[in-house]
Amino acid sequence: MSDTLLAGPAPALLHSLKKLYEHFPHSQGLVIALSGGLDSMVLLDMCCELQPEWIAMFPQGMRAIHVHHGLSVNADRWLDFCKQQCDARAIHCVSVKAGAILQRYLAAGDSVEEAARRARYQVFERELAHDEVLLTAHHKNDQTETVLLNLLRGSGARGLAGMPVSRTLGQGQVWRPLLQQGRADLEAYAQRRALLWIDDESNQDIRLSRNFLRHQVLPLLATQWPGVQDTLLRTAALLADSDQLLSQLAEQYLSQHHDVEENTLQVADLLVASPAMQRLVLRHWLHNASRGDAAAGLWPEWKLVQTLIDEVVLATADAEPLLHWQGREIRRFRDRLYMMWPAEPMPPAPIDGLLWRQTPDGRLPVMVLPGNNGSLRLLQSKEAGMVFPAGECRVRYRSADGLECALAGRPRRALKKILQESDVPPWIRARTPLLFIDDQLAWIAGVGVCEGFQADKGSSGWAVNWQMPVNEAPEH
Repeated sequence: MSDTLLAGPAPALLHSLKKLYEHFPHSQGLVIALSGGLDSMVLLDMCCELQPEWIAMFPQGMRAIHVHHGLSVNADRWLDFCKQQCDARAIHCVSVKAGAILQRYLAAGDSVEEAARRARYQVFERELAHDEVLLTAHHKNDQTETVLLNLLRGSGARGLAGMPVSRTLGQGQVWRPLLQQGRADLEAYAQRRALLWIDDESNQDIRLSRNFLRHQVLPLLATQWPGVQDTLLRTAALLADSDQLLSQLAEQYLSQHHDVEENTLQVADLLVASPAMQRLVLRHWLHNASRGDAAAGLWPEWKLVQTLIDEVVLATADAEPLLHWQGREIRRFRDRLYMMWPAEPMPPAPIDGLLWRQTPDGRLPVMVLPGNNGSLRLLQSKEAGMVFPAGECRVRYRSADGLECALAGRPRRALKKILQESDVPPWIRARTPLLFIDDQLAWIAGVGVCEGFQADKGSSGWAVNWQMPVNEAPEH
């Protein structure tokens, strides 16, 4: 290690990279989140200088990602600067324009700061490979600002714990190796190394919340409480411990009350828990159920959780409550909460239904239903099956409440009543395929065979298996 690296943040960075390797030994490469500002340029330079020390741990080496938000007239110049700095160090730099992503978040009501952050991490998530770790240049001053911002937003223990050193992002990991270093340490390193960097003019705009805290509030607090930064960081560390314990408690509850269906939660046991436990469990359930589009999951606000309790969990038994969150639907039916993406609208079905045409050898092939409504297949059944369809087969849907039928061995009832008594959720009923043979209702998907079409007792029959669709996040 050269003399210029012996002091300051470089030894701490190397120590952090060794910790990273201990925690995630499968990781093969490092990715620098490179804005071109002082912090990220210091991180880039130190990683380059220290490469002989860490390359055995991360043999794929290092690359950089620069996100072009399109918010500044200087954005193109910043992109060119980052590429030039990486080229000078023989580092591959990927640049991604995220203006369209940012505009979607702005349209959804996010602040400029939040929209830029979310757009940036969406790019990082998409670009990060499963064996790569994203290094960001967040430092102690950033952490102090984050804790104070979250306090002013009314955050709980998780928000007041600040930024964690590591978290999952997409297929890979985020690692913040400089959280124990102050901004002054990075500035001193940059001066010693005569580094170049860009100054984002928006960093001086005190209309932005973080900048207002950085330039106005924290300096004022330091005049009265010189140790305010260390005090806030100590509080964050204590709350990080509290949050870890609360997380363990919530995950223990969810493990003990595991539901058979994915992204569902039983209500009865939740109702006997304390209000505080209800809120804790629901936050973690929503977080876990939202994984997939954002591998680390999303955390709901306190207001959303309380609304979920008041309007969904505590809804009357005959209600059909619906709550929207982050583009998803949260519903309750019977004793179960569901979280899902909205279903694709069903296209109008032909009046006479969808023909399920037999093959020349008499088989019924797999039938893919339009409108992303899954598929049907005919399977042999050892019990409670139906006779093999001998006539014309058509698939229809419940279009009115007047349709009646009788399940095998039961009295004739309205189809609406049969679906209710069979515990078919309300949002599924209109999409439930109905198999008609020669214009007679023979099978209700997910329910069973109708009177007159059941196989003889003791003999094998056939069953219509409905492979229900998995609703997916809408494409942007």
